[in-house]
Amino acid sequence: MTAKRLQKITESATLRISNLASELKSQGKDIISFSLGEPDFNTPGHIIEAAKASLARSETHYTPSPGIPELRKAIAQKLKIDNNIEANAGNIIVTPGAKQAIFEVMLSVLQEGDEAILFDPAWVSYDPCVMLTGAKTVWVPSDPDKSFKPVNLAE
Repeated sequence: MTAKRLQKITESATLRISNLASELKSQGKDIISFSLGEPDFNTPGHIIEAAKASLARSETHYTPSPGIPELRKAIAQKLKIDNNIEANAGNIIVTPGAKQAIFEVMLSVLQEGDEAILFDPAWVSYDPCVMLTGAKTVWVPSDPDKSFKPVNLAE
């Protein structure tokens, strides 16, 4: 038995596009896929070496839920220095990706029956995230000729 909210979820457009890109590549077509955010290059050597060193130090256990404390502190410093944003490590959560962060924010602020504004076009996962919170997406068109700025946002 599963929660009724799972019935709202449709096939992942990201995975559908990724599968289509893979299919076309297997047919010998020259494809640049913008689906998964997967880089088209191998992991740089210095990152591979840092990962090996981390494994050698037995850093193989779960990290604290909000992220590694040193990383959270470094992010807070970066925000202050580069963006003039005052934050401390206690206000920062590290997520495995931007989509996860956006979903967590939506779950934190949207209530059943709320409306969430999304600019059209938007990343394909945002609308399903809104739906899972019980809120409703309100689409606002954007103008590609004006740097995709929203059209009639006030409406």
